[in-house]
Amino acid sequence: MIAFSHLAMIGDESVHPALTSADLSGLASRRGETPWNRVWAHATRKLAIAALSRAACHTATCLLSCGLASTPKHISDIRTVLANIEIQGPPYPYDSVCAFLCAAVTIARNDATLYQQKLDDRVMGWLMKWSVVDGAKGKARMDQYSAADIYRLVCEVSGISPLHMTDLEAADVLPDCAIVDRLIEEHITRPLRRLIIHAEFPDKVEQVTSSTTPITAHSMIINGTQHSLEGVQERPGLALSFLTRTMEALSTDWPTAEDTALSPPERVRKALDIVVAASAYLVTLQASGTHVEPTCVQAIIHLIGEIRPSLASSSHTIPGQHLMWTAFKPLSTASSYRPATWPILLNASPELSGIRKVLFDQGGDGEVEGGPESVDPLQKLIWGEPTVSIGQP
Repeated sequence: MIAFSHLAMIGDESVHPALTSADLSGLASRRGETPWNRVWAHATRKLAIAALSRAACHTATCLLSCGLASTPKHISDIRTVLANIEIQGPPYPYDSVCAFLCAAVTIARNDATLYQQKLDDRVMGWLMKWSVVDGAKGKARMDQYSAADIYRLVCEVSGISPLHMTDLEAADVLPDCAIVDRLIEEHITRPLRRLIIHAEFPDKVEQVTSSTTPITAHSMIINGTQHSLEGVQERPGLALSFLTRTMEALSTDWPTAEDTALSPPERVRKALDIVVAASAYLVTLQASGTHVEPTCVQAIIHLIGEIRPSLASSSHTIPGQHLMWTAFKPLSTASSYRPATWPILLNASPELSGIRKVLFDQGGDGEVEGGPESVDPLQKLIWGEPTVSIGQP
């Protein structure tokens, strides 16, 4: 499935390299379907299998993003998956599961027939059955999801536009070995090798990076908490209740002060991911004009109080402390790490190329990366929340 996902991203002709496009179309006409329909059907049938759920959801998400699953048959399959998710759904909200469900919920919300069936409620019911406490007991390894995955899924199911949240980067999860060092070196020198060996210049896409912050993020910041509704609506209220109950369960299951055993860094990181996801969802609701009760805030404060001794302990190893404290990365203003690459064409600059830049970039807003105006809108909302800004624990 991972191989099919890669082939879908680079083009469907790569499935049969020895065949031409005419051969592929003839093969598809004889079968009455395209080759990618079989991949889609195989992936959607394996969503509920624990050993294959993560790879199957990744494959289905790639097919959706590449436009290879956009026919009425695929939309019908999405309806079947979402309608039966509480009975035959994925066993765990992995990162790829959250990505696939976000895409499926968006498609269902934009389709008139699927919108009337309220499939969002089915996904919310499936998510509320998940217990992070049961999954974390007796495990000394991280689960395959991040705070950003849970946050985006809860927002999509609630019908709220999620803000940009810093997610895991490849450098954070790569092991320290010779193979990784070799691949990183090849990635850094790839433009230079392409020029020397194949006489190819880097594509424009490789040189320009675009911001992932949604355009609607700035409109949500302006005096969002000054407006209130008649209480939290049904789906946002269920999502907020789910996050609150999850943090309360983590606090209840946390070792007491009499227990001398130190909590492992993996367990602390899992709890902090839920705290970060709940904080982000809470301020997103407030920015959208929804008045929420302080129950979720109290649960966050109580859980952080339980975790604080483990965070302050110096008994953990350096990698363990790094694992715990990087959970707060979505709340910091640190810019993302971008490894240096061998430049082929230097940008216009008196310091580098000696050429004065005459034409200005019309796409940017003039902000300097890392400056005070480049802080993520989500970070502004979280640190502007009264409970956080007055310095309470």
